[in-house]
Amino acid sequence: MSNKTAVITGGSSGIGYSIAEKLSQNGFRVIITGRNEGKLLKAAEKLRAGGRDVVPVVCDVSNPGEVDLFFRAEGLERLDVLVNNAGVAGFAPIEQTSLEDWNKCLAINLTGVFLVTRRAIPLLKKTGGHIFNIVSVAGKKGFQNCGAYSASKFGLYGFTEVLREEMRPNGIKVTAIVPGAVDTPLFDGVDGNWDRGKMARPSDIADTLWLALNQSRAALMEEVIVAPACGAL
Repeated sequence: MSNKTAVITGGSSGIGYSIAEKLSQNGFRVIITGRNEGKLLKAAEKLRAGGRDVVPVVCDVSNPGEVDLFFRAEGLERLDVLVNNAGVAGFAPIEQTSLEDWNKCLAINLTGVFLVTRRAIPLLKKTGGHIFNIVSVAGKKGFQNCGAYSASKFGLYGFTEVLREEMRPNGIKVTAIVPGAVDTPLFDGVDGNWDRGKMARPSDIADTLWLALNQSRAALMEEVIVAPACGAL
């Protein structure tokens, strides 16, 4: 068993939940965050099966006060892995995108990563930890009706590139995991004829993270794209 600790934002469903499951199965103490308390508690209850150490903490990563409270209240003395996964998506033409939706996407998908990472760095320096930012193919290529989402993910991709270079001297690894279409609740409210059976699975992202995490100290997967094997859906 490991004595290592991981923090996973947006850990109550989808990709975040699968990553929490993978790490907790392998002995990590896992702290998951989310905004919906009921959903978060149910996820933690399931993840704790078999005596796994999973701690749920309600936290809106876009709120600086809540992020500060999270790091103080949890009394984190050790942090080995940070997974910035919390995110929201809005799909509408730019002309029809409200300022509220625009700000929400950037606040959670980009500013939230900045706020959490900034507080986590001092802890990660002590362990030579690993930061994983869950980006998106929409952060590398433009798609119709994804103006706010793509802007946030393009920003996250750039932030991750800078973060990686700044963290190298501290022995902290930084990996961008770039999923294509993954069958998660994100698609529940998205219009379109999506064949979700052909999408990648959240467990595929978790397996990719585990592979990157277990490379030698001399190696780093800087960026990994995980897309549906069939190509564009």
